[in-house]
Amino acid sequence: MDDKLRHDLNNLLSTVITYAEMLMQDLPPGSQARNFSAAIFKSGTEAQRLINPHLKDHPAAAPEKAGGTARHVLVVDDQPDVREMIAILLEREGCTVETTALPQAALTLVRQTPDAYDLVILDQTMPQMQGDALAREIEQANPDIPVILITGHNPQDLPVLPENVQDVIEKFTLLTDLPIAISEIFD
Repeated sequence: MDDKLRHDLNNLLSTVITYAEMLMQDLPPGSQARNFSAAIFKSGTEAQRLINPHLKDHPAAAPEKAGGTARHVLVVDDQPDVREMIAILLEREGCTVETTALPQAALTLVRQTPDAYDLVILDQTMPQMQGDALAREIEQANPDIPVILITGHNPQDLPVLPENVQDVIEKFTLLTDLPIAISEIFD
């Protein structure tokens, strides 16, 4: 199996594992549906372990700072299920994650500790403030913090984005595109 196929299979398995894990958290213990989700999670995890030794040198491997500490990522999305899915994916990639549903809370966190975050992931459409406006505010607090913007709409319909926005990802491709974007930013 070539490296690209292994990488694509790993991304596919990450998607299956993440959805199974989210289902298990929402389903009642002992239910048949939860047991099926657990079986899918276990099978996906075992399959991923089989191919991961071949991916250890791939850029999507657990991102670390030069000192060997995990990257700290702030996730801002008003939808709890999306926030949770992104957090699970990031933690699986070796990041430490902080989440909030409120753009103003995120802005306060970044302003209070502008060097605490290695990456901020924002939803474009949120109450109180749009993601592109929040990205501009983050850029003023610390222009070195890269931002990934997530949208449920056509990215071409977005306004002109600030320079700190390194990538725009459509929600329907989030599980496959986010690990790639993270590895490109942290490379």
